[in-house]
Amino acid sequence: MTNKPQHNRALEQFKRLLIKQSFLDLIKQYRKEVGVPHNGFNSNEDWNSWIEANLSKFIGIQNFRVKTSNQFGLPIIYSYWVEAYLILGDNYLNYKTKQIGAYYRGFDEKPGHSCALEYDPDYQCVNIKIFSGATERDIISYLKDNFKEIQTFLKAYSNKVKPIRKLRKKDRDQIIYEYYKKGWLTNYGSIVERYYTEIPPDVNNVDMDLRRKIIQQQIKLRK
Repeated sequence: MTNKPQHNRALEQFKRLLIKQSFLDLIKQYRKEVGVPHNGFNSNEDWNSWIEANLSKFIGIQNFRVKTSNQFGLPIIYSYWVEAYLILGDNYLNYKTKQIGAYYRGFDEKPGHSCALEYDPDYQCVNIKIFSGATERDIISYLKDNFKEIQTFLKAYSNKVKPIRKLRKKDRDQIIYEYYKKGWLTNYGSIVERYYTEIPPDVNNVDMDLRRKIIQQQIKLRK
């Protein structure tokens, strides 16, 4: 069930981003990089046609929406608005999530859906999310229904990028705490906007909520 107060607060936060020049410039630059029209597509249908012919770019767009949400402090669960604005511009509220590749939307729990799939940029794979109340039959049925889409998604990894070498947990935690002490990360784990381009991948690729937990743990250890 949607938390309406939380949803409305996040939407107001996102609307404030739409008058923030640094956000608008980032969107325009990325549209140019991937070939999305300057003001976005005119309709969901146009977007569907484009992405069917550019599946490899679809993966990059998912990366972009998550990183941009982290950069501007938008909760990840609402990162689809970043993608919606990137794709449809001012018509972002008309953006429909049920289209090619909708299986990656593990952040959008829909009524009647017991599972979801999402793209994992670190391990070059697809993650299965299982929501509370899902039965064994639900999970098996979900995989059967979506297996062809999973295969299509994985074929997009044509460049076979090597997995990023993960830091040892102790080293990772220490580095994250050091960036927090420098003022580059907030105590919520989000990246301070003016330092976003300075944060190394080993920190940026760590989930924001995990960064928050690490920072709190490191603070307690030093008391």
